[in-house]
Amino acid sequence: MNDVLSSAIEFASRGWSVIPIPRKKKEAKIKWSKYQCDRATTGDIGRWFAKPRNVAIVCGDVSGGLVVRDFDDSKSYRKWSSDHPELATRLPTVATARGFHVYARMDPCPRTRDLGDGELRGNGSYVLAPPSIHPSGAEYHWVVPFEENSVLPIVSPSDFNFTEEDRSRTEEIQKRTEEDRGLQKKTEAINQTADVERRYELAIDASLPSREGQRHKCLFNLARRILAIHRDGLPRIETRKRLFDAWWAKSLPIIQTKDKATSLLDFLTAMGRVKTPLDDIVPECVIRAKANPRPDWSIEYGERVAILAGLCRELQRVHGSETFFVACRKAGAAIGVSHTVAAQYLKLFVEIQKLTVIEPGKPGGTKATRYRYIANDL
Repeated sequence: MNDVLSSAIEFASRGWSVIPIPRKKKEAKIKWSKYQCDRATTGDIGRWFAKPRNVAIVCGDVSGGLVVRDFDDSKSYRKWSSDHPELATRLPTVATARGFHVYARMDPCPRTRDLGDGELRGNGSYVLAPPSIHPSGAEYHWVVPFEENSVLPIVSPSDFNFTEEDRSRTEEIQKRTEEDRGLQKKTEAINQTADVERRYELAIDASLPSREGQRHKCLFNLARRILAIHRDGLPRIETRKRLFDAWWAKSLPIIQTKDKATSLLDFLTAMGRVKTPLDDIVPECVIRAKANPRPDWSIEYGERVAILAGLCRELQRVHGSETFFVACRKAGAAIGVSHTVAAQYLKLFVEIQKLTVIEPGKPGGTKATRYRYIANDL
């Protein structure tokens, strides 16, 4: 077990929310807002930190009211420690690239704020934790370690040089934090709905007939593609009818043998009978990748590489906030190269931080690798 993984597991065992940060970076490449409310699973942590990364701890209520006093430099820290000698020897403290991080808890926990000589980090922020590496090359390390089996002390605002005005605002801050959480959940629900709608659109486009005589087969395939989106149960009848209407409007110029009522009945019957989902959306995403402009960052590597980069981007767009699978053989076939060459291109995308591997595939092609597209052109 590597040191970062070991530390991440230890932090999680203390009830803290942890997230991965690219090695020698400070900015998260994942959408970490959800981890301000929910802590990562053991499986998430194992996948994230299987290879060298920085580890960050999300401050605030999700981590039991964790606050971190961030001193910009050693001078400001020394002044605070001389004013609060008992706390300075008791509170866990990390040496950063320039200053110090002092860990404690507050109840209620405030939002992050600027204190002039640094910050108090609470709800809405995270901190890099040992043994992370700062972009400068400096390693975060404990100068006042945790006492074994100890509980992190609760401090008052004045312990970290809050003003009386700050103290009076804690109740208001707590209320605003709860409102922020409600807004976040609404936003996540909206985003999830948008993701599903994009997958609906792709399922319809992938199920259109190209000539007469394909109506029944295409309706059956549409039912299977919708089943792939709703593996835990069929969508409501209103949704099924809406999806059929959208398919019918696009297919009508080709279909000439059956009327709409008959076709709707065939589709609803298929929805009730299909057992095997059809979720191979790579061919349609290849079409979109070739039709859309190539990702700017990929153009210098040649047309085939740029199309593969576009394919990854289209797969991420379809899956929204979820990760996606792509097999090297399918990727290679899409751009006219062998699976080994496609694997090298995908590895390049990971190395230059345009893709990140979420779950490695299995040797022999029995399971494709799961990725997330992290370039900033989605």
